Order: sequence, then structure tokens, then C-alpha cells
Amino acid sequence: MIGPALRHRPDRKRPRSMTENIVQVASQHVTDVQDINKNLVEKTLCMRCLANLSQVKSRLLVETIHDMNNSRQELADLSTDLAKHAKQAEEQRQVIERQRQRLEEQNTALEFERDLLELKVAERTEAFEKLAHYDSLTNLPNRFLFNDRLKHALARAGREKSKVGLLLIGGVGCNDVQGYLYSKPPPCNQFQLNYPGPA
Repeated sequence: MIGPALRHRPDRKRPRSMTENIVQVASQHVTDVQDINKNLVEKTLCMRCLANLSQVKSRLLVETIHDMNNSRQELADLSTDLAKHAKQAEEQRQVIERQRQRLEEQNTALEFERDLLELKVAERTEAFEKLAHYDSLTNLPNRFLFNDRLKHALARAGREKSKVGLLLIGGVGCNDVQGYLYSKPPPCNQFQLNYPGPA
């Protein structure tokens, strides 16, 4: 029979665990990375538009030069303007290329940080699960793990309409109610049953 302490109480709110906090922080970090990537893509598109605009300006200048045959001086001035715009367009292209490279480097760094964070979350989750289900002194399964396994066994028996047998063996020196003497681990790893055998 499950005691009142083991029954689920829906009126109490379960406190958030450190794992849930880590997962929430990791989720927020991933959302932030996605927002940064979105902003980077928008900036890249804007820069491409500026580059296309510069190319259009250059084409218009070339067409203007061909249309204007009034004087050599005007052609020379237009040629100078065209060279200046071409230089500006090249400078803009170089700026865009440098920014694109920086964006790629930042994206790579963000992906690496995300992978590292996911790995840390997985490692910490595993460590917290071990701390929650195993005794830190003896490294033996604790009452929480026992209760969890018992709950699953009872639920399975209920689904399959079968019975569950439970044998509880009390070990002297292994009683977690009395605690451990002088912080020494109890001799649970050398536990022996004093069973005389069939009569």
C-alpha cells in the first residue's frame, strides 16, 4: 500500500527543478540565437540590395555617357564620375564581403556555443537524475527510485490486470531512518541474509 506521502497531491505546485531551469535558459538561448540569425539575414539582404542599387547606378551612368556626345569635356567629366562610382561600388562590395564573412564567423561561433550548451544540459541532466535516484554514500538506488519503479510496476499491473508481489528485506546497518554512524557508509555492499533454509 502506498503511504499518504507518496500519493500525488494536485493542490500543491511542484517546485521547478534546476534541470527545468537549465532547459528553460537553454531554450531562451536558442531563441536568442535564432533572433540573431534572423537579424543577420536581414542585414545581408539589405547589403545585397545596396550592391544591386550601386550596379544600377553604374549602368545608368554608362548609358548616359553613350547618349551624351555633345562635347569631349562632358564625356571626360562623366567618365570621371563613372570611375568614382565604380570605385565606391567596389568599396561597398568589399564592405559587404567583410560583413558577410563576419556574419558567417559569428553564426559558426553561435552554432558551436549552442552545441556546447546542449551537451552541458545533457550532462547535467544525467548527473541530476543520478543524484535524485542514488544514495551519494553507497551509490545504491534510493527510496525515490524504488517509489518510481513501484509506481510503474503497479500501473503496468493495473493495465494488464495482473498482480504485483513485493518483498521488503530490512538490513541491520542499512536503515536510512537511523542514518550513518560517523559518516561511514553502511555495509550494504556486503549485505547477507540470515536465512536458515527450509526445515
